[in-house]
Amino acid sequence: MALADLVELRDAALSAGHPGRPVVWPYDTAPGAGHHGGYVDGRLVACVSTDRTPLEGSDPASTYRFHSMGVAPAWQGRGVGAAVLRALAGVLVDQQATLLWATARASALGFYRRMGLAVADGEFVVPETGFALRVISLDAAGLATLAGRC
Repeated sequence: MALADLVELRDAALSAGHPGRPVVWPYDTAPGAGHHGGYVDGRLVACVSTDRTPLEGSDPASTYRFHSMGVAPAWQGRGVGAAVLRALAGVLVDQQATLLWATARASALGFYRRMGLAVADGEFVVPETGFALRVISLDAAGLATLAGRC
């Protein structure tokens, strides 16, 4: 899917009440970047983007980072985000990924733990948004499990 197709949803899901915060990042258009959506009745209600930024110590050839995952407020808590993450895991298993990682807000850590992602110790603050984030990750076995391929 095209980046332009999900910017409005990103803004509604990730920056509500905070106009002017970035929702498009330089890595959104970097080589290897991808954008994925979840649809209900033909309407985009969830999104996630990926890029090829390696996590320190990971194999850059098989590492993917996901970011800007969001679900339309009216669809949160209804399994749409989980479905999108499972579908993304399937795509990455097909691409022989060995690691999927991201940074997550404290409010989303429970969701990611339920999805099987490990949460690293320590947090950091993103200057552009002021959000405190923690690194989350899923190895190849976890990707296969999440994708239902084990």
